[in-house]
Amino acid sequence: MDSSGQTEFRPTTFLPRDIEVERRSDGCVLLRCRAPLTLRAENMLAFLRRQASEKPDAPWISQRVEDRSGWRSVTFAEARTTIDRLAQGLIDLDLPKGRSLVVLSENSIEHALLTYACFQVGIAVVPVTPAYALQSPTALQERLAVVGAGAVFAQDGARYADALDRFAPDVRVISVAPRADHPHDIDFAALAACTPGEAVEQAYRLIDIDAPARYMFTSGSSGQPKAVIQTQRNLLVAVESNLATFGQTGGMGIVRLDWMPWSHVTGAAVLAATLVSGGRFYIDDGRPVGADFTRTLDNLREVSPTNYFSMPAGYVMLVEALENDAELAACFFENLLTMGYGGARMPDDVAKRMQDLAIHHTGYKIPFTCGYGSTETGPGGAMVYWPTDRVGLIGLPQPGYDMKLVPIDDERFEVRVRSEAVSPGYLEQPEATARMRDGDGYFCMGDAAAFQSPDDPLQGLVFAGRLSDEFKLVSGTFVRTNELTDSLLERTAPLLQHIVLCGEGEQYLAMLAWLNLPAARALARAPGASREVLNRDPQVRAELSAALARHNAVNSSSSRALRRFLLQDEEPDPAQGELADKGSIRAGDVRRRRAVEVKRLFATNPVPEVVEIGARRGENAARSPASTVS
Repeated sequence: MDSSGQTEFRPTTFLPRDIEVERRSDGCVLLRCRAPLTLRAENMLAFLRRQASEKPDAPWISQRVEDRSGWRSVTFAEARTTIDRLAQGLIDLDLPKGRSLVVLSENSIEHALLTYACFQVGIAVVPVTPAYALQSPTALQERLAVVGAGAVFAQDGARYADALDRFAPDVRVISVAPRADHPHDIDFAALAACTPGEAVEQAYRLIDIDAPARYMFTSGSSGQPKAVIQTQRNLLVAVESNLATFGQTGGMGIVRLDWMPWSHVTGAAVLAATLVSGGRFYIDDGRPVGADFTRTLDNLREVSPTNYFSMPAGYVMLVEALENDAELAACFFENLLTMGYGGARMPDDVAKRMQDLAIHHTGYKIPFTCGYGSTETGPGGAMVYWPTDRVGLIGLPQPGYDMKLVPIDDERFEVRVRSEAVSPGYLEQPEATARMRDGDGYFCMGDAAAFQSPDDPLQGLVFAGRLSDEFKLVSGTFVRTNELTDSLLERTAPLLQHIVLCGEGEQYLAMLAWLNLPAARALARAPGASREVLNRDPQVRAELSAALARHNAVNSSSSRALRRFLLQDEEPDPAQGELADKGSIRAGDVRRRRAVEVKRLFATNPVPEVVEIGARRGENAARSPASTVS
């Protein structure tokens, strides 16, 4: 039976939906999860010590060995011992008070252990997206200037040598592979060989869970990146809330294979959740982008996760791989309890195909979950935590989070969140910190949401746009970019991976877009064809144009109809801010960086690469598209 039938969902341990709904006279709606939230330990290190005592030989973190022939792991007991040793080493470094430790590294066992050693001795950790360190010196310089680095951890000293020499010449460098020409670099192994003394226990007893534990940089999707202060209390509340929502507080053997960078708040929270729950974390050295995804597939052939998370674009690639490899699919679904996504709407077609595979391999559908939050909320706020065939929801408040919905129009509300998980503010930015919360203490998310069913709030909320991303056409008409982008991705599935809408101050809408290469190669019957070749393939362009013409046929208004598109040869560049850590596109940064490409979309006589939607072959693509827009 396919997913359109009456097949049941695999049994879950989700928290029951018990939401208090208050409608105020000013039109605001307050939502609160009635389930209480309990913090079961006084700090993150207490959880480490508990797991090391109760399950000392259980692996906590596993990572591919260099030649990818197997995995190396650290158990909870080994982690406890090494973190205590590293804590002593950090104490011996005697960093200036208030100075932080900057991390220039991909996810690694050493990265994790040093982070928690810093938590133990009260040093704030600053994980920096590797792309900034390797490709964007300006972005790295801005971040180092903000946080006041006292030391830097670079997994591979040679890999980050240019960044270290340029921006941290006088800062102590800790490295797993120290630079050969820098004798003062500190070998991580030597730091991890220190003998812990009474100072380590004293530091543990003095842990202040309300002091800065991490500075997490925002993505910049709503302005310039800011250093968000995250305390251990923020992290504890967010993680305990998430585990309670999934019903996974009882140490039920959670297994996660996760690629999300720990410079992103979600990735860091997933790692913390495996510590709190006593689960196992496999570091996925792949990611849902291009050829890197092959490493994720290799990992999934060996690791069967209980909870899996990726971006919708990642599922587009995953479903094709699973459909073509029954052995891979059997391993993927064997222990799977939930499939999570975020950052964009899951295409309905992809969700259905994933459920068809789940039914074939397990006899059940697997619930799709979707989380909603931000760097400032740690990253919780709302979650879809009930089995549903509906994708595109952002859910309902989790335990420990209250939500205020402030009316914008007849359908939409501005979203605000209140919780002990919410950051105390931005480092060295008192004005921005003062603007974070409204008079009732709710953090202003900057997003819009709407009820899936206004008469039944328990059906959940639907994301209705990033308010700062909306723009006006020259007519003054607002364009709700997020909802329209989701609709266009659905209409063109599976051919497009990313879309950026353009048209501010113009007469009509157009878009920059990136192909989903496997789907485009299949359509063009051109295995291995490059992005540049596929972008110019007549069949690919015609298929996209036809799909978008069908969209226009039922979306004729100027704020929804699309008139032109331009496929991009150059991948989105994370170092230039075009792609967030979690793999989602940053439309504003793309439009700013690719201003020349945007200008081409609206030229009177466009270049041949610009496709006029619905134009017949040989028809003049330069005629005014505005004349066809109502």
